Amino acid sequence: MQCNICKHILCRGDFEIHIRNNCLQLTSQGEHTSNPNEPYIEKHLSNMYNRVYKLENELYELQKVLFIFLFVLSIIGILLFVGTFFSYITHSFISTAYTICLSSFIETLALINQIFLLLS
Repeated sequence: MQCNICKHILCRGDFEIHIRNNCLQLTSQGEHTSNPNEPYIEKHLSNMYNRVYKLENELYELQKVLFIFLFVLSIIGILLFVGTFFSYITHSFISTAYTICLSSFIETLALINQIFLLLS
């Protein structure tokens, strides 16, 4: 993230340290005193938290898109698998039926041929 006040680039976890030590060059004392930079700190915090909130929302939207994409991709994979499986089953059924029917058809033709030979 980039600080709105000093334009320093920092990690989100380093935000408090950045405010206390770097950005407004505040001195940290053990006692609580009124700080002249307090309005700037409020502005700083407000801007940073707004940016974090916006980035978190964008990340959430990207995660939703990613989950939808993965869901659609998995459905396509399942359909391809099921299609391949049914194609194999159909091919096996047709080849078995063809083999059985072909042998029956040949036997029938041989029988008809014998009948014609007997009748002739």
